[in-house]
Formats: sequence, C-alpha cells, structure tokens
Amino acid sequence: MAVVGYLRKGEVKLKKQRETVETGVPVGRWFQEKLEDGETRVFDKLLNYLWPEDTVALFDLHDLGSSADEIVSRLRKLSKKKVSVYCHLQGIKLPANALKAVLAVVGVIESMPANPAPCGSDSSCEENNHRAERPTGRRRKIDYDLLYRWREENRASILETASHFDVSVATVKRACRESTSGLPPDVSPVV
Repeated sequence: MAVVGYLRKGEVKLKKQRETVETGVPVGRWFQEKLEDGETRVFDKLLNYLWPEDTVALFDLHDLGSSADEIVSRLRKLSKKKVSVYCHLQGIKLPANALKAVLAVVGVIESMPANPAPCGSDSSCEENNHRAERPTGRRRKIDYDLLYRWREENRASILETASHFDVSVATVKRACRESTSGLPPDVSPVV
C-alpha cells in the first residue's frame, strides 16, 4: 500500500507542488511529467509501477491530463489497477471502489444524447408547458369578454369603450382581439 506521487506541470511549479502534496500524504516515490519535454510516457511508467491498493497522490486532478477525456481515460486506467486517488487541491481521496462508482456515473453521462429529445410524454415537460400557460404579467383590470360584449351591444368606438371602462385604447384592442364571447365562428371581432 504505497503512496506514489504524480505531477504534470512546468519545471518551476514541480518542486513547490511536490512539497505541498507531501504535507497531506507521505509520498514514497514520485513520477514527474514535465510539459516542456512534450508528451512522454511517464504516466505509463506510473501504471506499470502501481500495485492494487496503492494510492496515487496528485496536486490537482488536472495533472492527469489536459482535457476532460484524457483525465477520464487515465482515471479508468487507475481504476483497473484498483488504486486510490488523492487530489490535494480538491481535498479529496477516492478509494478504489469510490473511483469505480464515479467512473460509472461519468459513463452514464457520456452515454446521454447531446441534444435531448423534444418534450413528449415526459411529465416534467408537461408541467413546464402548464406553467407557461399561466398568465405571468399584471392581473387584468377588466374581463375582456365583458368589454367586448358591451362594445358590440352599444356599437361603441374603441375610444368610447376605453373611456367607459377607464382603460387604454390598447387594452380595448387587445380585449377585442382575444375575446371569444358571442362571436359566430365565421365573424372576427370589430377592431
């Protein structure tokens, strides 16, 4: 059950990060990948060195790779070796079984479609659609059907209707447009 350190940084940061990690866990051996050297096989050497139940100590989880895919790929390789991972910066230690669970969740997320299907029978979509139908603005001062019926019965103009109900001209126009009361199916409201 050895603790093995792995760093992947520029030359200047290696020494300081190494010391910082060692304040959290005692590291028996270090593997250091320097970015100035280009891509090396240091991580493969680390994998060959590890035994089950060992711990890989990192300063930062990002030391495992430069992209999310590379980090996940390397975590999978470490999981196959049945080792724990300690990340100093994130303050986490993932035992081998927890690492396996995390990777299972990542696998589920990766298998999800990038663009989910449009709302169909999903109840959450129906609930959201129902919420959208509710009025979101101010409450109406007047019933639009009542306003429209009064205007039709009195053959009043938009301006007369607005002054009678003490509403704006725009409200009268909107009420006439949105009202459905008393209209035969083939007749549109007077605007």
